[in-house]
Parts: sequence; C-alpha cells; structure tokens
Amino acid sequence: MPITLFKLSNTYHTLSELAKEKLPIKLSYAINKNIHFLEPDYHFYQNKMYELYQTYFKTDENGQFLVTEIDENTSSYQVKEGKTEELTKKIQELNNTEISIETYPFDLDLLINSNIQIEANLFNDIDYLIANN
Repeated sequence: MPITLFKLSNTYHTLSELAKEKLPIKLSYAINKNIHFLEPDYHFYQNKMYELYQTYFKTDENGQFLVTEIDENTSSYQVKEGKTEELTKKIQELNNTEISIETYPFDLDLLINSNIQIEANLFNDIDYLIANN
C-alpha cells in the first residue's frame, strides 16, 4: 500500500498511543502488528528529519539546538541564516516521499467495542487500517 512518510509518522504515533490502552486481544494484536510493520520506515523518517535539523538548525557550543521563545506556550528552533526556504523544501520532500508498506487491517467493530475514547481527528491517521472504511 502506498503512503507518504508524513502519514506513516502520524499513524505510528497514533498507534503507539492506542497501544498504551487496555484493549481487547484482537485489537491489541492488530495495533502491535501494524506498529511492527511501520517501525523501520518510521525510524528512517525520524533519522532523516534529525539529519535535516543537524544541517539547518543553529546550535550552541554544546551542540544543542538554539530555541527562540515565541510566547509562553510556543518556541521554535533557530534556522541558520538564509536556509529557511531550503529547509522547508527538504522537509516537504521528505514528508511527501511515497513508500509502500505492509499493513494488518482490523475491523472497525474492534475499536467500537474496545470502550476506549479516541479523538475524531486521530481516525485520519489510521483510517486506511480499518477494514470497514
């Protein structure tokens, strides 16, 4: 199944959060199976993203990324001078890279009957894994 690395990353995060819940055995198995399938590509994505950070973000003398506080709830890494546009292009290219993955589909009924609460927007991350969609 074709998927972008960005969607794969979101799926991995959502499945990881669901895996922390008390789930019926079949649903737990399906979630863990999908995490296993996604893990190598997720780690590839994370490593490439970190390489971009190392290349384009300013660091202090200890190699720590420099941060600018935007407000009390928001901060941003400092990008090297003149590199913002190049970084944006590289991140878009990485995010939009399409790969082929194996999945383990599961029935929507397993989620419905699991008694867990899930935010509606998180279904966008896992919709292609649900067999009844």
